[in-house]
Amino acid sequence: MDQSIEHLMQPVRPDAPAGEDLAYSLIFDQIREARRSDDPSLAMGDWEQSLKTAEWPQVIRLCEDALKNKSKDLQLLAWYAEAQTQVNGAGGLARGLALVGGWLRDFWESGYPELDPHDLDERVAKLEWMNQQLGNALRNVPLIKPEFGGYSWHQWQQSRDVENLGLKDGEAREAAIAEGKLSGEAFEKAATLSGHGWFHAKAEELVALLTAYEELDALVDQRFGQAGPAWPTSATPSTPARTWSCAIASNSPATRQRPRRSGSPSRKANP
Repeated sequence: MDQSIEHLMQPVRPDAPAGEDLAYSLIFDQIREARRSDDPSLAMGDWEQSLKTAEWPQVIRLCEDALKNKSKDLQLLAWYAEAQTQVNGAGGLARGLALVGGWLRDFWESGYPELDPHDLDERVAKLEWMNQQLGNALRNVPLIKPEFGGYSWHQWQQSRDVENLGLKDGEAREAAIAEGKLSGEAFEKAATLSGHGWFHAKAEELVALLTAYEELDALVDQRFGQAGPAWPTSATPSTPARTWSCAIASNSPATRQRPRRSGSPSRKANP
């Protein structure tokens, strides 16, 4: 486990290693409020007001304080992993998953929600919720340096869809770009500007992330057995992580082909 987070898995106190149940506490309310964000697509009516955005660094601080000093709660770990992903990308997600693995190893008996060997549904629900949130968060992590667009997995996939569309209908491709969709050429240019060092660092983060996910998956199987969470393949963090690795491999300046001339469609993307 990363030494920077090991202290979060130390016992809260000798007489109560897992601390107390915070399910209905003020700290949980504070974390919920910190991670809350308004949907910008919703109509605001006649009253104009500032849209609230999630305060992910604050979520990290609140979760770290609670995990260290108050409770070894699976919900805290889920929020922490989500916030780490939002702030620190794949590396943050790897740290979050490592902490969940530490909880399964060291606080399975004493951690919260309290263990009921005959009914693991509450714990399963926490993990399923976490899994969905982390997959979504990872898809929004920048693949490209922020100063060159900060394009995420979503934009990378969009650029491949645009180029695949161009293989069938060049005019449709141009129309999609005119509507604001990202072209493969634009993504590749941003990848070139980001440089090999950027992609090499991202590749190392992905190795750590996939290792953490595989270790966590094994621990979940060990603890839950047949009662374990239902993790749809498309929703697990490993799915965008693996396609992330495809994006890195195909767009790193050291490994990818040179961009085709302007107006020529790029190679067809794999599904």
